[in-house]
Amino acid sequence: MRQKGFTLVETLIYIALFAFIIGGSILTSAQLLQGSSQTATKAGIQEEENFVLRKIDWSLSGASSISVPSQTAMTVTRYDGNTVDFRLNASAVEMRESVIGTYLPITTSNVAVNDLKFIYIPVSGTAPAGVTAQIIVNSADASTTKYLRK
Repeated sequence: MRQKGFTLVETLIYIALFAFIIGGSILTSAQLLQGSSQTATKAGIQEEENFVLRKIDWSLSGASSISVPSQTAMTVTRYDGNTVDFRLNASAVEMRESVIGTYLPITTSNVAVNDLKFIYIPVSGTAPAGVTAQIIVNSADASTTKYLRK
């Protein structure tokens, strides 16, 4: 007499293989999600850094003079007569334009700025004055250097 179906041993082997395949796919999915989350976090930090540096670059592109009263503060006088001030306040970078009058944050609360440094570069020979701005967010740093037009 021929019986159709699986034996108990065959059934257990199929269940074990199925569990192994499902477990591997769940582990792989979790790792992919974790990796994409870390990538999104890094991208967000980089976007914050780039935005601050673009604002600083914008203010310096039309600058007639630069003043760096401390390493974490800078005042830029533009050719149109307006002044733009930058400062590090706790863990946020703030900017104030003379036409607005109050400091407004230019970084979001999603990131904490560890350090902001302005380094004044004095006039030397034929080289004009300039400034280097360096921002450090979550141990990732970015910087830009800009010189005044003659």
